[in-house]
Amino acid sequence: MNRKIDMERLTQLAGLRLSQEERARLQTDLEEMVSCIESLTHIPEAELAETALSAYAPSDAREWLRADETEASLPLEELLQNAPLSDGAYFVVPQTVGEEKE
Repeated sequence: MNRKIDMERLTQLAGLRLSQEERARLQTDLEEMVSCIESLTHIPEAELAETALSAYAPSDAREWLRADETEASLPLEELLQNAPLSDGAYFVVPQTVGEEKE
């Protein structure tokens, strides 16, 4: 599939100001990326399941990977003892998103 990307709308939504040359180059790059991603839909799901692990780990990975098991957590006091700020039960971190609180 060869999809045409509406660069006018995309740059408007993203708040980008691009020259015609930058816009053309970005459009070519994005269309190539979309094409690559669409090509992945043609891989049978069974093949993906079989090869997923081997793509990121050696072939003998199943031998040394262990099952996930739950364990008891550290005591709350021990977790918070080195925190710069806490309220007794939680870490306190500076607000990074949204409006400033007074």
